[in-house]
Amino acid sequence: MNMKYPRILIFTLYDIFEDNSSVSFTVRSFLEKWPRENIIQVLCEDFNSGQTGQINKNLYRLGHKDIAVASWLINGTREVKTVMRSQLVKESAKLPLYRNLTTSLRRLATELYGFLPYRRSFSLDAFIAAAAPDIIYCNTSSPRMYKLSDRYSKKLKIPFFPHIMDDWPNIIGSSTKFASPLNYYYKNYLTRLFRRCPAAFCISKYMCEEYALRYKYNNFFPLMHSVEKHEDDNIGCNEDNIRTIIYAGSLYLERNLTIIKLAEAIEQLNVHNIRIVVYAPEKQWEELEKGFASYKTIEYGGFVSQQELEKVISNTWGLALIESFDPEMLEYTRLSMSTKVPEYLASGKPILAIGNEIQGSIRYIKEYNAGYVATDMSELHQVVKMMIEEKNISKILENAKDLFEKNHRRDCQQELFLKTVMENINEKQ
Repeated sequence: MNMKYPRILIFTLYDIFEDNSSVSFTVRSFLEKWPRENIIQVLCEDFNSGQTGQINKNLYRLGHKDIAVASWLINGTREVKTVMRSQLVKESAKLPLYRNLTTSLRRLATELYGFLPYRRSFSLDAFIAAAAPDIIYCNTSSPRMYKLSDRYSKKLKIPFFPHIMDDWPNIIGSSTKFASPLNYYYKNYLTRLFRRCPAAFCISKYMCEEYALRYKYNNFFPLMHSVEKHEDDNIGCNEDNIRTIIYAGSLYLERNLTIIKLAEAIEQLNVHNIRIVVYAPEKQWEELEKGFASYKTIEYGGFVSQQELEKVISNTWGLALIESFDPEMLEYTRLSMSTKVPEYLASGKPILAIGNEIQGSIRYIKEYNAGYVATDMSELHQVVKMMIEEKNISKILENAKDLFEKNHRRDCQQELFLKTVMENINEKQ
């Protein structure tokens, strides 16, 4: 064993070195110094997986055909559709009773699909045996992946470290009343599972606190997204005397309406040198562009990847963090932390956070007074005024800097993960 960096077997949805999702960015951030040859991945892609089996000596892919029963009953391809929450509500309201029943049964089938286990695979057994991992790490929203991780942890007698990034255990089995027994079963299963784990990681301190009570387990650690510090002095106007507030992220779940409310607040304050530049997927902007058309304050900047975000931030004055007020979405995200939060805290730029006060990212910024926070639309006008006038900005930026240094500096999160892992390996020896 490499005593500095043990061999780690990761169960995840996508290759963390190739995928650009927020989950992969977070994992890469705390495994940055880990030798690549000591990272073994099992990808549990299920639908649309393409080539399955061993890809190379450190990568194995499972697909839909590897799931017990499912490959016989369900086609392995799926078209992913993204729709706005308001659209779903309107469509659902128009459905006759029998269609609502059909929809509930379909949701039940979807929930059951996530619980179907993978079939025993001698090929996967051989791959993992050859890799000889020292620990198992799993980040997932799938009960099937947890069961697979747990199975190999028991078989190899090595520690298993789960990492939860959204409160998906709370909503599994809650999409329809027919599936509520699944929620009860899964909560009990996770309670037993966590007790077998030497430690578990959560994406925020709020999740750690609630999970400790929910699962009666006290060894949760907040392992969060982290970045290198990239503060600069460019927080004033650009060469055209324009101050830019950027929003980077999805426009769905009525975030588009929040951006419009922000533009209205700026215009009502009669401030003419503020622009809101929106960085969002092109498809979303095309769908919603008409709603923004009458606001001169709003501009579209195109789509920006996580890698490009730092450069965009460095050329702006303020940063808008907008979370959905949708109550169903809050069930999933209220304990979560946006990957943009560390980027924003590290920038030295003022943050404008808008969202429900129980949502994790909003609650975090407000608790530490690390930005200008509006938790209700009725507060937005006053909060925007305070930000534009830079009320208490020195203290707010100081708080943001301290919060970044304490919780999101990359080397701190790397040390937390490695220290937790090594302590539990040493206890086994």
